[in-house]
Amino acid sequence: MPQRLTFPLTLAALLLLAACKDAPSVVDDTGPAPDDSEAPLDADGDGVPAPEDCDDGDPYVSPNATETCDGQDNNCDGATDEGLGQLVYPDGDGDGYGDEGGAVTACEVTEGFVAEAGDCDDGDAASFPGAPEADCEDPKDYNCDGSVGQADGDGDGRSACEDCDDSDSTSYPGAPETCDDRDNNCDGAVDEGLLVTVYADEDGDGYGDPAAPLTTCAPPAGTVENSADCDDDDASVSPVASETCDSVDNDCDSLTDDSDPSLDLSSATTSYADDDGDSYGDPATAETACLVDAGRVRRGEDCDDGDAQVNPSATEVCDGGEDDDCDGLSDDDDPSLSAASASAWYADDDGDGAGDPSARATACVQPSGFVSGATDCDDGDRAIYPGASEVCDGLDNDCDGLTDDDDPGRLLASTSLWYDDLDADGYGDPSASTQACEAPSAAVADDSDCDDGDAAVNPGATEDCDDLDNDCDGVVDQVVYFESGFDSGLPAGIVLNGNAAWIRAGSDGMVRLTAVDYYLVGDALLTDLIPADDLEITFRFITGGGDGADGLALGLLDPTTPDTAIGVYGEGLGLYGLTGYAVELDTFTNYPKDPDNNHIALMDTTTLTAFVSSSSIPNLDDGTERELGLIKSGDDFTVTLDGSTVFTYTLTGFPYSEVRIALSASTGGLTNYHLFDDLKVMCP
Repeated sequence: MPQRLTFPLTLAALLLLAACKDAPSVVDDTGPAPDDSEAPLDADGDGVPAPEDCDDGDPYVSPNATETCDGQDNNCDGATDEGLGQLVYPDGDGDGYGDEGGAVTACEVTEGFVAEAGDCDDGDAASFPGAPEADCEDPKDYNCDGSVGQADGDGDGRSACEDCDDSDSTSYPGAPETCDDRDNNCDGAVDEGLLVTVYADEDGDGYGDPAAPLTTCAPPAGTVENSADCDDDDASVSPVASETCDSVDNDCDSLTDDSDPSLDLSSATTSYADDDGDSYGDPATAETACLVDAGRVRRGEDCDDGDAQVNPSATEVCDGGEDDDCDGLSDDDDPSLSAASASAWYADDDGDGAGDPSARATACVQPSGFVSGATDCDDGDRAIYPGASEVCDGLDNDCDGLTDDDDPGRLLASTSLWYDDLDADGYGDPSASTQACEAPSAAVADDSDCDDGDAAVNPGATEDCDDLDNDCDGVVDQVVYFESGFDSGLPAGIVLNGNAAWIRAGSDGMVRLTAVDYYLVGDALLTDLIPADDLEITFRFITGGGDGADGLALGLLDPTTPDTAIGVYGEGLGLYGLTGYAVELDTFTNYPKDPDNNHIALMDTTTLTAFVSSSSIPNLDDGTERELGLIKSGDDFTVTLDGSTVFTYTLTGFPYSEVRIALSASTGGLTNYHLFDDLKVMCP
């Protein structure tokens, strides 16, 4: 650390400093004396009491004073001249440069000190920055630049004593030698190892002209180091060029064209002997040279040099296997065969001996599967060809342009019989037929119409009760609307309501309308409405097993009655409450409506009034199976039991053209079962 340099002040200096400062105000002592007991002592009058002043005898020293570089603590902070001095250096040899290792801080530069540092030897006045150096034999560094000897004039890091040219920064010991006519590396030689002899390459082929050499260390563009070019004006001529047929020594070996064994044969011409003079030579006589001799040609594809008609330009013709055009193929094997020399053949794919005119082939020899005639009109069908029999199949079998019925020569055995259908009902008259392939107008294949003048009469018609055999089955007016036994269960077309149920009785099935119990009612109704003018109904029934309760009835009900309807139990036999008419088979007296205990009657279901009743019948509740029949013809009702007529009654003004057919039964205060089977509803 630099030391602080202080100097004692003389009396004269103190007086000078005192004179430089503002003098304190003169004290007026004419007034009363100060009261020392009231104010602190301030001997130097600087306004700072003695206890706070670090020098109460000096008015320029106090905590309020400004620090000055005078060797005193002016501001009473315990430090002297802080931040006001400068660094000075001892100069022991008096050369104006000090030793920076002895640096101190002082208010001014005093004798033996200087403001400049940098002296590398403060004991030798000849050594300081910028001092002249001695000669190259003196090892001392006088100018303090870190090197000895004379100065480095060119700044290349070598002193003049070490440099061979201290005026050139590129020349010094160890420098790289460059091609500049100077001794760059100070070895005594100029441009050593950098000179080369080159030759002009005017044509740019990489080979130089031996007549144009140049020695230099920097070969210019357009020069090369070899001198092997024999023509520096032609880039295609050089020692590495190929000798070609052009009368030039291309490869510089002093030989030309055919005389040069290194001739590039790709530039030469291959020729062939042409003995037959057709301009095509024999390939076995090939020669390659720059010049072509007389009697030779450049094309050597002749396959027969003894026949001028055989050569690659000739046309291939059918001539027994001669390869006329020299392509390795002859006659039919050659796709270039002249069609004019070949014959026409036609595909016979179906093998019927007649060819397809659309599948023509020309060939010298008949191809397999081809024939000479082109008369087949369908080569995919062996049965179709000229001379075949015309049959009814929609095809022109004999290839005469006519088909089936349009061909008068058609085979009659292949035709069909067609029957007149004058009423257009789809069924023909068996007595009026025509033989043809297709159905003539107003004719059909069916011959089952029994009346070809009435479209409503045919085997597909529905039989009506109209005194006609509508369906041509030989039976008139036998129309069955519903027919079913119940052995296998309840069929479609009938529904059971109330206590009615299908049951199995032994090996047979049947419908039970009521069981042996009190106050039961069961109805079975057909789902379809039945025409009512002419009607025949039959069914088998069994009743009994109880104490004689009521019976069962066959109802012809108002057509608006739904098939889900059911009457009430008791004397109405299951139809009471429903509108219509019924044949009752009753085993119980309901006086006065039906006074007979065991009877069959025709009644009104609304009022239960009997129009006619008969008790001349067997006991109906004895468990015996019986058959009831009803034939209605207009207003006439005929009822039979087991085939015997019970009664015939005319019910004038029967109101319904259709009816809902129902079978019903009921019990009241007594019991019986009521069963039925084999129901048939038909036109009589």
